[in-house]
Amino acid sequence: MRVIIMGRKHLFVVLLFCAVSVGALYAADQGLTLQEARTQALAHSRTLQKLLLSVDSALIEERVTSYNWVPSITASASAGADVPSASLLDALGVSAGLTVTQQVFDGGATAIQSAIDKLATTAAREAAREEYLGVLSDADSAYYAVIEAAASLEGAKVDLENAKVLQDLAKAKLDAGIIVKSDYLQT
Repeated sequence: MRVIIMGRKHLFVVLLFCAVSVGALYAADQGLTLQEARTQALAHSRTLQKLLLSVDSALIEERVTSYNWVPSITASASAGADVPSASLLDALGVSAGLTVTQQVFDGGATAIQSAIDKLATTAAREAAREEYLGVLSDADSAYYAVIEAAASLEGAKVDLENAKVLQDLAKAKLDAGIIVKSDYLQT
C-alpha cells in the first residue's frame, strides 16, 4: 500500500482554497435563503428598474392616446357694458357659451397611434419580464454556487484531515524503522 502525503505546496493550495471559500461559507452561515437572495438581486438590478420605468412610460403614452377618443368641452363667458346708455339694464350685455367637440374621422391616425402604443407597451413589458427572469436566474446560480463552494470547502477540510492522518502514519512508520527516509519523502 502506498501512502500519499501532501507536500508543502499542495498543503498551501488546499489552505488557500479554504481561505477563499470562507466568504462563501460566511454567506451560507448567515442563513441567506434563496428567496432573500432573489429579493436582493431584484432590488439592486438597475437594468430591471430602468425597464420597469419604460413600462410605466409606455402605459402613460397609451393612456394619452386614448384621451383623443374623448370629446373636448370648452366653456366661455363674457360680459360688457355700454357706458353712454341711459339705463343700466340696457347698458349691460352678458353672453355664455359651451362647446363640445368630438372628432369623427381623422383618417385612422388615432387608431393607428393607439395600436402602436399598445405594441410599445407589450414590448416594454416583455423586455422587463425577460430581464426579471434573467436576474432571478443569476441569483439562483450565485446562490447555488455558494452552496457548492461550501460543500467543496467541507470536502477539502476532510481531505486535509485525512492527509494529516496519512502523514502522521508515515512519520510513525519512519520513526519505527518500517520505512526508510527516501520512501517517506516519496510519499
